[in-house]
Amino acid sequence: MRIDMHAHYMPPALAQDREFFAREPYWEYLIQPGSSKSVQGWAMPERMIADMDRAGIDKIVLQGEYFLQHESAVWRNDQVLEIVKRYPDRVLAFAALQPKAGAPALVLRSAIPN
Repeated sequence: MRIDMHAHYMPPALAQDREFFAREPYWEYLIQPGSSKSVQGWAMPERMIADMDRAGIDKIVLQGEYFLQHESAVWRNDQVLEIVKRYPDRVLAFAALQPKAGAPALVLRSAIPN
């Protein structure tokens, strides 16, 4: 079994999300919005799975990114949980947390995929 232990989910719509970059300005330097060439890449979940199939990857582990704002971590966790629910046999994930948020940082809306 081949497992990619370190991957990030960067949907194409993120490149146009000015509200996100206002909350998390340093990410603009990391993912190069407005460019088709990004260090992280741009892919919807279906493309990610297709790329895994082409590369012979059985499972992937999405990493939890570091965010300045708690709301950004919640937003990202919601996205990643949906992908895990859609592809439970293919995708595992770490949660994103903002430790300065205190106790709210430890609460996921839905930790168990349906």
